[in-house]
Amino acid sequence: MNLRLFIIAITPAIIIIGGIYLSDRYDREPLNLLILTYVFGALSVIPSVIVEEIFMQINPFTGVLGSLYTAFIVAGLTEEYFKRLVVLKIPYKTKYFNEKLDGIVYSVFSTMGFA
Repeated sequence: MNLRLFIIAITPAIIIIGGIYLSDRYDREPLNLLILTYVFGALSVIPSVIVEEIFMQINPFTGVLGSLYTAFIVAGLTEEYFKRLVVLKIPYKTKYFNEKLDGIVYSVFSTMGFA
């Protein structure tokens, strides 16, 4: 892989993660828990791809309805479900998840890992 393309691809994620992390001014989340959420967000791609393949096999629609099914059910529902599952299983059950902003912070880290 070309290093320049890798840097171009990863820079927006680093900026977004940094901005979200710095927006939590009063009660910052522990970095190890944020990294763990990021890594499991990246690993959640695996079950997401498996479930998406299963949903694609049972696609009952053709044409525009098939495209809508693929976009909203196959891609949207499964990917968002697994990103949310990461947040619910790892940081949500800790003592550090104690503010509304924490949900946003952990969700962004899970999503950036997925991306």
